Amino acid sequence: MLDQGQGNSNWVSLCLLLQAHLSAPMLSIMNITAWPGGLSPQAKKVIREIFFVSASRKDFRDESERERFFQKWTEYYFSEHPRFVYTASDQQGLIIGYLTGCPDSHQALSHYKDQISSYSLFGDLFARFPAHLHINLAESARGKGVGSTLIKAFIRDLSGCLGVHIVTSPNQRNVEFYRKNAFTFEVVREFGGNKYLFMGRSLETEV
Repeated sequence: MLDQGQGNSNWVSLCLLLQAHLSAPMLSIMNITAWPGGLSPQAKKVIREIFFVSASRKDFRDESERERFFQKWTEYYFSEHPRFVYTASDQQGLIIGYLTGCPDSHQALSHYKDQISSYSLFGDLFARFPAHLHINLAESARGKGVGSTLIKAFIRDLSGCLGVHIVTSPNQRNVEFYRKNAFTFEVVREFGGNKYLFMGRSLETEV
C-alpha cells in the first residue's frame, strides 16, 4: 500500500502489516518509509541519534569530528541513493530504525576508496553480491523484527540484482541476525591487523 505520507511529496510510505506469529516479540504494525526525494530534516536528526547510539566509536575530539564521522558513513547514501534509504516507525510515528543501501558496490568504490581503506577488501565478491546495506536500530526496537522488515523493503526495490552483502566483524552481535536473514555466504579476511567478515545473500531466485 503506497501513499504520500503527511503531505510531503518527497517521500513514499510503505505500510507493512506484520503478524506476530514468530517466536520473537514483534511489532504488530510497522511503517516502513522510503525517501526517494531525500530525507526530511527531522528524519535525518533522528537517524543521526540512532547512528551514534549504535556506533562502536564513542569518543571524538570535538563536535566537528563527530559530524565528519556521521557524514563518512551516511552522506553517500543520502545524496547518491536516496531511494534506498528507509526508516521504520512505530505506531506513534516515531522512527525506531533505518537502513541505507547501495545497489552497486563497484560504483561506490570510487567514493569510498580514499575514505574507508578496507572498502575494497572484498571487491572480488561484488559481482556476485553487488548491493550492500547498513542497518541501525534504536535499542527499544531490537529483537522485534524491525531489521528484517527493513531488509525485505530494500530487497523488494532492487531490480535484477544478483545478491546483497554486509561487512562486519566476526565477533559482532549482528552476525547471528544476518545469518537468520539468509546472509549465509561468509568469508573472513584480515586488513590492518583486524578481521572482517563478509556476509552475502543470493537474490537470484528472489528478484
